[in-house]
Amino acid sequence: MIQKKNKTIFVILIIIITISIISIYLAPKICGNYDSYTDFKYPDEILVKLNRYTECHPKDIESMLRLAYDYSTKHEYEKADTLLLNILQKEPGYTLAVYLRGIVMIEQFQFPEAVELFKDILLDNENNHRALLFLSRIYFVYDHQQSLKYAKKATKAADDFFMELDTLAEEYEPLNFMFYKRWENMVAEFDTKFEDDPAAASLEIMEYLISTPLKIELCKNALNTNNPSDPQKMQELLERMGMLYTEVGMNEEAINTYKTLIETTPTYGRGYILLADRSIKTNNLTLIDELYDDIQKQQGLEIEKDIIDALVQYKRGRTDYALKKLHKIHSKDYKLILNHIMGMLYENSGDSQNALKAYNKIHKKHFHKESTNFYYWCAISHETEKSISFMKD
Repeated sequence: MIQKKNKTIFVILIIIITISIISIYLAPKICGNYDSYTDFKYPDEILVKLNRYTECHPKDIESMLRLAYDYSTKHEYEKADTLLLNILQKEPGYTLAVYLRGIVMIEQFQFPEAVELFKDILLDNENNHRALLFLSRIYFVYDHQQSLKYAKKATKAADDFFMELDTLAEEYEPLNFMFYKRWENMVAEFDTKFEDDPAAASLEIMEYLISTPLKIELCKNALNTNNPSDPQKMQELLERMGMLYTEVGMNEEAINTYKTLIETTPTYGRGYILLADRSIKTNNLTLIDELYDDIQKQQGLEIEKDIIDALVQYKRGRTDYALKKLHKIHSKDYKLILNHIMGMLYENSGDSQNALKAYNKIHKKHFHKESTNFYYWCAISHETEKSISFMKD
């Protein structure tokens, strides 16, 4: 009995370690609440020390894996991949390294390469439920039949796996199994829902994909179909898509998406402000004049007009005036975006102290998950972190 219990504990420990590595791409997407910049990500100096340590201890593959993990969270995928290839040269078939490398491939839109890596894991264990789930998610954006096949295999493998954990994990087993079963059902029902309303169906299943590149591909599929969507759902989809592009640094694509959002729903004030945010980020200030002309045609939207007017003054070189005007705008809905815009204006004018104050206000905020502000916070967190790190150096 003791031997059986010890075996169960060992299996659970392996699960915890595996999930901690896989969380490389869950953590930045889930976007938990943090109280300060240093809590938001590992400080750069720790990353430097870990890098030095791995150089002095080239056989310590666990530390190399940790460093690859940290590089991935900072979107430095080439550095992460170099480390992972080094690990796999030292220890071919090291499953955690293969997992992480597969995730790194997904984050770089290299889906076929990721598929091959997760299939490599199945060569050693055809019932690896996590690899099967990853394959189902990747295939979902371009081959639903294959996605459903792997979803069913993942559900069966997960059921068998969690049953083997015996009584020690009974309270966790139903929750874990239901997650796999829920994904399988979502995939099975998706085509029918997509025919009825592509945008609504895509928004519903989006959170199950986790990876931002996969979500972007899902949005593309919804936009490329001839099936009509509910206008409100299409507005939500376009806004989310613009923020997803922002999250991975594809600012031109974000700008084009927000332009489509404004053209589709010209009365939606937030679309103008999101586009203004990207115009400041890319220093594409001609967009500000276009936004000013377009928003004047709309009734209401007074707060949005004030924000755009302030940015017109910034474009004309009146940065101090623009910032004073933005500081006077009190809007709960736009407080987060205003802090980000003001942070960029301060940063562009060389005022690092006030830029840091504005950016740090962003990271101290708490947002209800799946709110509009939450998604925007996720979208700009990485670029804001980079700005903070650069100004602190």
